[in-house]
Order: sequence, then C-alpha cells, then structure tokens
Amino acid sequence: MESYLLIEKMFRLMNEGSNEAVEFLKDIAKGHPCPIVRHEAIFALGEMAVKEDVEFLKKIVEEDSDYIVKHEALVAIGTLGKNEDIPFLEKYVKNEIPEISNSALVGIQRIKDDEDYPRTVSLNPEKYVLELKNFSPGNQNRRIQILFQLMLIGDSKSVEAIAYSLENDPSSIVRHEAGFVMGEIGDDYAVKKTSYLVQKERAPIVLHETLFALGTSGKPEALKTIEEYLNHGDYLVSESAKIAKDRLLNLKNPYSGARHFKRV
Repeated sequence: MESYLLIEKMFRLMNEGSNEAVEFLKDIAKGHPCPIVRHEAIFALGEMAVKEDVEFLKKIVEEDSDYIVKHEALVAIGTLGKNEDIPFLEKYVKNEIPEISNSALVGIQRIKDDEDYPRTVSLNPEKYVLELKNFSPGNQNRRIQILFQLMLIGDSKSVEAIAYSLENDPSSIVRHEAGFVMGEIGDDYAVKKTSYLVQKERAPIVLHETLFALGTSGKPEALKTIEEYLNHGDYLVSESAKIAKDRLLNLKNPYSGARHFKRV
C-alpha cells in the first residue's frame, strides 16, 4: 500500500479505537520500512491513550534506528506515562541528537505538568498569545500545550502566535508541533503563512511536519511549495514532500482531525 494511503488508514483507525486497530498500528510501528510511516503509527497510538502501551513505546525508543520515530515515542511516553516512567526518559535527555534529547525533556515535563490548559488558556487566551511571543526557553511542553489550545480558539491573534512559534521558537520540537497545528487549522491564511515559513526552515523534522501540513490542507496552491522539496537531500524531507503531494492530489479530504477552526 502506498505510504499516503496507509497513513490515511492509520488515522481512521486511530479514531476507531478498537483493540484490532491498536494491534495493527503496533505492527506498523515495529515493522514498516519507512520511518515516516512508523512515526505516524506512533503518533496515532499516543493519541489513542492506551496506558498499557508505555512498555511497547519504550521498546520502540530502544530498538528503532531513526530519530524521528524515537522522538514520537518519547513524547507519547510523556503523554501516557506516570512518574515511574521518568527515569527511562531521563536516560535520553543527554542524547547527542537534539530532537531526541528535547523529546525526552518534553516527555518528562508532560508527566510533571498538572496545569489544566483547556481551562486556563480559554479563560485568558491573550495571556498565552503573549507567552508564546515572549517565551521562556525552559519548558517546551508548556509551549506545545499552548499551541494546541490556541489552535482550538482559532482567532486571528491565536493563529498569528502559532505562526510566530513556527518561525521563531528555538526548539525544533516546538516548531515541528507548530507546523502540525498550522496544518490542522488549514485555512487560506495558515497555508499561505506555512508556505512562506517552510522556505526559511532548515531542520528536517520541522520541514517534514510543515510539508505534511501543506499536504493535509487540501489547498491546490500548496502544491508548488511541496514540489520544491521532492528532491531534497534529506530523505525525511523528500519522502515527506512525496507523501504530502500524494495526499494533496489523491485524497479529496485528507484526514487532519476536526476541521472546525475559523479565524475571526
């Protein structure tokens, strides 16, 4: 099955939430030859929030050879894990690959963080818009959580703050999540802004996610930007561009979560 079709199937199974869906995703995460597909399978497992999968995710971190897969598994452990899982994550904090060390930190921060972001951000979104623009570099998970809550609010100031993070945040993990969020928003402004910012980006993990965001948008005007990366020297980037192009051209409604965001 073509990668873009398999990813689409995995996202649909993520919403289904059955035991069969979980096992299918685990098989893909363990054995598919494309690291991007394995990464997306891990993302889907993390979204399904099956607590028993933490040990499976630890094995992925230990055994998978690709940093983008390790990254997604470390973040998912933070989403699903408990305090007793922190020592495992701490082993990767000093990894020489920034995307691995930062993902481990995000995982630890996520386990320790007890703020109710849906409530606090919705009560005072302007405060969190300013926080993204005047960020403290210490807590990457906090900035990611704010990104997702501002995505749900979706007004002009919120989307502009997300775009600011995509362009300026010092962490490639946070910029990567900002790229994902822009794809989830997927309106004309988000596509135009993402098309511009992707050309300023250098980190492959961020290029991957922003290209996916453009492919998810379903907007024909995103194709030109995507095609510029089809022959990129980094496999993660070129393969992401190929999958994004396939999704844009072949899927009438690429899955991207709840497409209900409106800018006002």
